[in-house]
Amino acid sequence: MTKTQDPIKILYESRRNYITLLKRVSDAVFLINRSKFIECNAKALELFSSERSYIIGKTPSFLSSKTQPDDKTVELFEQKYLKKTLRGTSLNFDWDFEKPNGNVINTNVQLDLVIIQNKRMVQAIIVDVSESSQFKRKILNAVIDTQETERKRMAEDLHDGLGPLLSSIKIYLNLISTKKSDSKEKRNLVKYTNELIDEAIRSTKEISNNLMPSLLADYGALATIKSFCKKINITGLLDIELDTLGYTKRLEQHIEITLYRIILELINNTLKHANANNVYIKLLIHNNKVHLTYTDDGCGFNISKIKLKQNAGMGINNIFSRVESLQGVCDYFSEESKGTCVKIVFDIEKNKTTVTA
Repeated sequence: MTKTQDPIKILYESRRNYITLLKRVSDAVFLINRSKFIECNAKALELFSSERSYIIGKTPSFLSSKTQPDDKTVELFEQKYLKKTLRGTSLNFDWDFEKPNGNVINTNVQLDLVIIQNKRMVQAIIVDVSESSQFKRKILNAVIDTQETERKRMAEDLHDGLGPLLSSIKIYLNLISTKKSDSKEKRNLVKYTNELIDEAIRSTKEISNNLMPSLLADYGALATIKSFCKKINITGLLDIELDTLGYTKRLEQHIEITLYRIILELINNTLKHANANNVYIKLLIHNNKVHLTYTDDGCGFNISKIKLKQNAGMGINNIFSRVESLQGVCDYFSEESKGTCVKIVFDIEKNKTTVTA
């Protein structure tokens, strides 16, 4: 804001002297008497992109946008701000006005008491801060988007990471309750249940610290997937066949954890909904691309109906979302009474984050 040989709080000999000074000020300056604009300078007309007739004789609220910063009402300008200024209190606040074409101007308003010909009036210096306001709003929107993305990620981690583990624990507990005491099979089930509980505890800690599962970090996705499939096979509820070709070395961590969670989600969906007996998983790496084929012989479903249900389709939507994060393609084939087949392909090179010399 430009500082001048300040007209604020000066007793002017005449309105003419004030107007002469007004014209020299480089900021948009307005004179308000009895809640109406009675004078303004050229910069003010430039601010509103208007003629004098659009401003003079109008009240601030009449020229204001209906929506104001911090949910203020347009009536505040006359009912509170002008009255306080006329009592001698200088005010500074953000306010939105409207141009004749309907465009909104984000402004900062400085109100001061001036006395002209022994009359108390309000001088308003209004500065356009639209670019600054838009920048701040972009930052705020970016923060909100980041928070929403983080919430979604946490929801997916809980659903995809803990969901299958807890489902498996429930299956083991149900099986334990049906076995005779002291049976070797029951003791093994208790052992595997404890292992899954330990893994669930680790997963909870890892999610809270935004870390990948320790089993993945230590042994990689393939070993972790094999271990999980083995534990499911022991229950007898599903027979999972895992076929791997060309998977001879570790992939980058973010690729492995995403691949692992996709497969866990697919198995979890089969356990919970498919009533299947057999699952076939083919994991192939060829020409620097990962090809995943997942097939079950379950009851199948109408995928279009499931995806329309926001909550019911969360698992499937999570799979599509994770494949999309890998810039991959996911094709879902399922018909009622005919099982389900999922084919996923993504490029390893496109997902590399490390730079090689």
